[in-house]
Amino acid sequence: SDQPLLRTGHFLDLSAHPRADWNQLWLLGEIHHEGKQPQVLEESITSFGGQLPSPSGRGAGGEGPSANSDTFNQGYRNRFSATPWNTPWRPPLDHPKPRILGSQSAVVTGPKGEEIHCDQYGRVKVQFHWDREGQADDTTSCWLRVSSSWAGDRYGGIAIPRIGMEVLVTFLEGDPDQPLVTGCLYHKEHVVPYDLPANKTRTVFKTLSSPGGGGYNELRIEDRKGQEQIYIHAQKDWDENVEHDQKIRIGHERHDTVEANSYTELKAEEHRTTHQDRKTEVRANDHLTVATTQHVKLGTGQFVEAGNEI
Repeated sequence: SDQPLLRTGHFLDLSAHPRADWNQLWLLGEIHHEGKQPQVLEESITSFGGQLPSPSGRGAGGEGPSANSDTFNQGYRNRFSATPWNTPWRPPLDHPKPRILGSQSAVVTGPKGEEIHCDQYGRVKVQFHWDREGQADDTTSCWLRVSSSWAGDRYGGIAIPRIGMEVLVTFLEGDPDQPLVTGCLYHKEHVVPYDLPANKTRTVFKTLSSPGGGGYNELRIEDRKGQEQIYIHAQKDWDENVEHDQKIRIGHERHDTVEANSYTELKAEEHRTTHQDRKTEVRANDHLTVATTQHVKLGTGQFVEAGNEI
């Protein structure tokens, strides 16, 4: 082109081109400018054998340059490259991509007023400690994948790091554009569920009700010799679904306490064997409804005592 007003990073509106699909906006990505004015250059005299070229590009003898097929000897021209306006432009990667070795700690962030912030893939956002411009909100970073001990197609384990948690971030193959959350860290402000080292024999998975806290669910395993225990706490409901058989063996006593009503529905037969005495106390009324017949077999005798009448 001989248009000196072209500038990189700006659009060129092309028109009247033989190819109609090229008549659109183009983004100028690169321009090489070239100009020649040998009349003001002293070295031009020696370059052309003591004779200045004419504006037509030929020497005083009327012959063009013999060693070069390019006859441009005077004036201005440029060469440029452009891409369609709707094609994303990326600069060339002329240098090796920086690498981040090792891991860094960061804090999980999210919108104000939220306690848990993630997307449909379970990814979270973080703010690194060296980030001076971050506002600890949902714009501090890209989405970071969270590693799990087990992950499959709609099965596996998941525990989403919550806002304010300190996490350990590792970069896949050292690539700064592929950060991964590989774990969570306790510190002085976020302490462990139970005091250590006093409870070092406990393995604990304890959650916190959200939003607002105030409750928790917990699975605790105690391995202290002579005090072994598996403890389960449900803050509200506990539902079990057994598709086939369930077998429970209790080596010693069993104590059940239900502080409200208890409902049991058996859709088939019930068989119960008590090898010693059975004692039942009803502190209010007792109602028994038998749809057909009732058979009672007594080995010795039956004694009924009533305070008023039978």
